[in-house]
Amino acid sequence: MKRTDRPVSSNLFLIIGAVLSGVYWILESIIEAYALETGSVAERVLSPPVYEFYLRITAIFFLMIFSVFVQRFFNRQKRLELELSGVRLRLEGLVAEKSSELCTISERLQQETAERRQAEEMKFCSQQEWERTFDSVPDLIAILDTNHRIVRMNRAMTDKLKGLGEKGLGLTCYGCIHGLDHPIASCPYGQMLIDGLDHTVEVYEDRLKGYYLVSVSPLRDSEGRLYGAVHIARDITQRKRMEDALRSAHDELEKRVRERTAELAEANVQLKQEIIERERAEEALRESERFLQSSLDALSAHVAILDETGNVIHVNRAWRRFAQDNGFTGEGYGIGMNYIEVCESSTGDCSEEAPAVARGIRKVLTSEEDEFHLEYRFAGERENRWFVVRVTRFEGEGPVRLVVAHEDITERKRYEEQLLHDAFHDSLTGLSNRALFLDRLGLSLKRSVARSGYLFAVLFIDLDRFKLVNDSLGHLSGDRLLIAIAERIKDLIRPGDTLARLGGDEFAILQDDLRDSGDAVRFAQELQVKLGLPFKIGDFEVFTSASIGIAVGGEGYRRPEELLRDADTAMYRAKAQGRARHEMFNKEMHLQVLKRLTLEAELRKAMEREEFLLHYQPVVSLSTGQVAGFEALVRWRHPERGLVLPEEFIPIAEETGLIIPIGLWVLDGACRQVRAWQEARGDLPLTLSVNLSAKQFRDSELTGHIERILHDTGLPSALLKLEITESAVMENAPSADAMLCRLKSLGVQLSIDDFGTGYSSLSYLRRFPVDLLKIDRSFVSRMEGEDDNARIVQTIISLAHNLGMAVIAEGPETLSQVAMLREWGCEYGQGYYFSEPLPGEKAQLLLHTVFI
Repeated sequence: MKRTDRPVSSNLFLIIGAVLSGVYWILESIIEAYALETGSVAERVLSPPVYEFYLRITAIFFLMIFSVFVQRFFNRQKRLELELSGVRLRLEGLVAEKSSELCTISERLQQETAERRQAEEMKFCSQQEWERTFDSVPDLIAILDTNHRIVRMNRAMTDKLKGLGEKGLGLTCYGCIHGLDHPIASCPYGQMLIDGLDHTVEVYEDRLKGYYLVSVSPLRDSEGRLYGAVHIARDITQRKRMEDALRSAHDELEKRVRERTAELAEANVQLKQEIIERERAEEALRESERFLQSSLDALSAHVAILDETGNVIHVNRAWRRFAQDNGFTGEGYGIGMNYIEVCESSTGDCSEEAPAVARGIRKVLTSEEDEFHLEYRFAGERENRWFVVRVTRFEGEGPVRLVVAHEDITERKRYEEQLLHDAFHDSLTGLSNRALFLDRLGLSLKRSVARSGYLFAVLFIDLDRFKLVNDSLGHLSGDRLLIAIAERIKDLIRPGDTLARLGGDEFAILQDDLRDSGDAVRFAQELQVKLGLPFKIGDFEVFTSASIGIAVGGEGYRRPEELLRDADTAMYRAKAQGRARHEMFNKEMHLQVLKRLTLEAELRKAMEREEFLLHYQPVVSLSTGQVAGFEALVRWRHPERGLVLPEEFIPIAEETGLIIPIGLWVLDGACRQVRAWQEARGDLPLTLSVNLSAKQFRDSELTGHIERILHDTGLPSALLKLEITESAVMENAPSADAMLCRLKSLGVQLSIDDFGTGYSSLSYLRRFPVDLLKIDRSFVSRMEGEDDNARIVQTIISLAHNLGMAVIAEGPETLSQVAMLREWGCEYGQGYYFSEPLPGEKAQLLLHTVFI
């Protein structure tokens, strides 16, 4: 009860009592004050009866106030009892209500527990089915956590790693494959997840001994948070081997994925924890289904999952997209259809392959075969494509499930066709190559054996001075010229003939069914006329010619390579005869080639057998008549043929590269010999002249070799004269200038040999650091009979002196020739008038001889 409900009388009594108490207190104060002032007592002011009455009245009011307080106390007790009674009633109502709620909650708990158990059983079955799918994929698949470490591997990866199994868990993919805990920061696969995007890369794994297409895709939950990744590695070693063997291939690797969900924590015995666990289980089940779908959708192959009857129960995104692109947009994109029946009733472009696929599916379903695959061609709306269908069976317990995957191998097929074409055709001109040409040449040989009088010919064509086009206009222009030449030749040959590019600037033509050998000769003449016409290459008009060798098929040939060899031999004879011509092969050519090959083989052995020796021809000072030096000349002392002169074996040594070791041997031996003579003579310097071939002159290590030989032999560098032919210097004047400067830096003397026989550029000659000019013997030996030669020699001497060079006249044979050279101021002479080349012991006798 509230305080405002208190009775009015109680309040009134309280107020009156308070007022009377106040009045009494005021009267007492006044009486006491008056008594003190008058010196009397209170009884004198009030009469006793009045005072007594006042006291009684006051006591009554005080009793009334006391009774009011007592009544208020008992009223409060009664109110408290009423309130307690009301609280007890409300508590009883609440207890009853809560008891009812607890019963309801208990019933809900039992129902939710049953539902959770059912959800766990569904999850277990779904997880089993997923794990069977996961382990049936042939690719190497690993599930990674957010630290890029492996938490799950499929059976293919475990088998590939030879039972590594759980030992690989916790490692990175790279570390697992290589058997070590590779740091995350430097893991080649872990780095692919830094940006959270899909990545695909081809790698070669040494431990697995093969190439793999590695695909890493991030895994995200329903809210987009990254909680791991799928690492897929497909073995593409076979495809890589095909690419390496045929020099091109295509990447046919398709992604394979699997999924693995995190294990749920054990259910808590309390109600709230069990509810949370049930919700987690349901969310995990949904996430597992989403992950399975996303994993299948990540595959580029068209994948469908079949049940034990062949009905389609699931398809991936690639399957649906392929169906849309090709007009198959039925409900579910085939889900619910019996795939075996669809294949058996197929009437389209795949009507032959489809029944075979149906039979393959039945065999896999009945376990007759573990796997089935078949390649087939599919005619799409825009283009024809090739596919390979693979049917595999889920392993493990549970209902039978099959995976049907259609992989697009169109690019691989195209590359195979291209590789087959490239194997027999030239990539630049599109003509037949050597392999295809020899194959068709072999067919012509077989026809000549089967048909009496059957005649055919091989024309071997080599362009003249093609290197000049490459060097001047560039290789791109050279390629354009080859293409233009191929087109021009194709316009001339007959429909049944074969034109091939054998390599570089070499072509070959096979002419079948000729009347006589004259047909081949007439065609060669016509071809040379056509090739002599100008070619328009860019802004330039290019002229070329061809040397052609002709070999006519006959009874003497058994293999196509022999015919091509003889045509090649005839072509080289045409080049040797002046180029821009044709030659018919004969047996004499073959004998000459064999002789040359024999000489080349013997020349290679001559260095090992020490069959070379040095001769020395004196170089005489025309002013004193004394020997100023010697020119070292190499000779070959053949064990059977006797002494072989340089004119016979030096060209072969040049072509084979043997001239470089032979030249170094000559330089070393001659330097030692002249050094010994110099010490024996002691009075005048004795120079040594040594020829450098064009191949030696282009050798980048030449200066190092000469410097070493001078150091080892002790010959002063100023006494060594290196003779370089005019043609070798002018072949590439800028680079020759650089080489001459490097040689000059060694302190040696430089001489231009055979001057007057080539095409010198006086501007370059003035720039070259040359000390001497050597006039060719063809001018000197005919000075007396021909005035022109005498004027040429006199002009060369005058030119050399004007350029600050000394002159050596090669080949004087008479005293009058020597006298003419002395009159014109020529410094040195070298010829048979003084001495022929002599062995070292005989040449030493000339050291003190005075010839003039």
